[in-house]
Amino acid sequence: MNWQEEIYNFRTQLRRKMTANLRNYLEEELNYIYEDALGFVKIKTANTVIFPSQCPYSLEQLLDRDWLP
Repeated sequence: MNWQEEIYNFRTQLRRKMTANLRNYLEEELNYIYEDALGFVKIKTANTVIFPSQCPYSLEQLLDRDWLP
C-alpha cells in the first residue's frame, strides 16, 4: 500500500467515527496538533525539511479523502 492509499484509508476510518464532539475538539486543537507533528518531523528529518510554522490547512481539507496538498 502506498502513502496515498494509507492517507485515504485513514481519512475514511476517521470520518466514519467522527462525532460532533471530536470535530469540535479537532477544530480547537488543530494548531497544537500541527505544532506537535511539526516537532516530530523536525526531529525525524534533522530539520532538513521546512514546513510552515502554523498549519496552512483547514480541518475540512485534512479530512477530505481526495485532497492532497
